[in-house]
Amino acid sequence: MVLVLLKYYSMDDKTQEDIQEAVIVEEAEIVEEVDSNESSDAIVITNLQNLINETLNRIYTIGEEVKPLDEMINSVLENDEVYRNHTEAAKEASKVKNATKAEIVKRPDVSNVYSKIKDKKSDLKEAKESLSEYLQEYSRLTGQRQFETPEGLVQEIVYSAKLVRRS
Repeated sequence: MVLVLLKYYSMDDKTQEDIQEAVIVEEAEIVEEVDSNESSDAIVITNLQNLINETLNRIYTIGEEVKPLDEMINSVLENDEVYRNHTEAAKEASKVKNATKAEIVKRPDVSNVYSKIKDKKSDLKEAKESLSEYLQEYSRLTGQRQFETPEGLVQEIVYSAKLVRRS
């Protein structure tokens, strides 16, 4: 036999009093509850795996349905003479634009600024990755999914998950 102590708090407007209740429970009941929790966790995991697989299949199916539609649109566009002429003109304009940009970027004053931009973008990417790791650890340790800044702004910690094929 196991003695389980249940503690409740009565909250009325004037006082707070502890109310305690003791219940004698057979050990078998506790084991059943643990088994029940493990069983319900297994059911939830199985259902979640099924939802993931169904969604992956749906994503694949939608992608396969879109392919022939895209091919139809591309075929119509390629067979239109006006569209083809505009596409060729746009390609030529793009080549001229890119060549002009390359010449401008070669200038020392622009090149220095361009280099600084690349460095700042790299620093920003590293800072965002570090912040993500810090927030994950903060959430793991505190159990909280929110973070309050020194200014009092409360922000939610959000995770984004995706599947990537293993090589």
